[in-house]
Amino acid sequence: MVTVLLAGLTLAQAQVPDPGAARVVSLAGTLTLKGFRQESRLLRLNDSVQSGDELSTGENSHAVLQTNDGSTVTIYPDSHLIFNERSADVREMLHLFLGSIKVHVEKLSGRPNPQKLTTPTAVIAVRGTTFSVFVDDTDATWSQSTKGLSVSPACNPGPGSSPQGGSAQLGAARTTATTGTGVPRPV
Repeated sequence: MVTVLLAGLTLAQAQVPDPGAARVVSLAGTLTLKGFRQESRLLRLNDSVQSGDELSTGENSHAVLQTNDGSTVTIYPDSHLIFNERSADVREMLHLFLGSIKVHVEKLSGRPNPQKLTTPTAVIAVRGTTFSVFVDDTDATWSQSTKGLSVSPACNPGPGSSPQGGSAQLGAARTTATTGTGVPRPV
């Protein structure tokens, strides 16, 4: 009887998806994964990505990851990020070092799904929306959202909010936030 209960418990635990996992659902070009204490390897369609994995896209490459909650991350050419670092408060979806991404955070049963994305100069918090982020080689960050977005300089955590959608640019010297409809691009 004890063996049956232990086997049932083990099976139930094995079927619970890792909240930090995602899967490659679209890929054109190269997507390289560097896991903790692992050699770099190229990812293929339907490969999984785990919490803490470091990802890089090649020139003229892009990939789409889908998380277990249905959220998606589109990674554009020449981008470098760490997927789903663990955080003590809000779940940190990823840290973007360089490049451009588009993220759609899926609401959970119609309720907010708080997520946090960081860059070298910004902390971006969302609760279920679509947004784009670009980080250039000077660590300046540009972000745009179709709905509410909260962006703070990484060194000063007082958020600037853009509830109607808009864009924000953060750099080492200044922070600006404006509403608009264009995709974030360096000026």
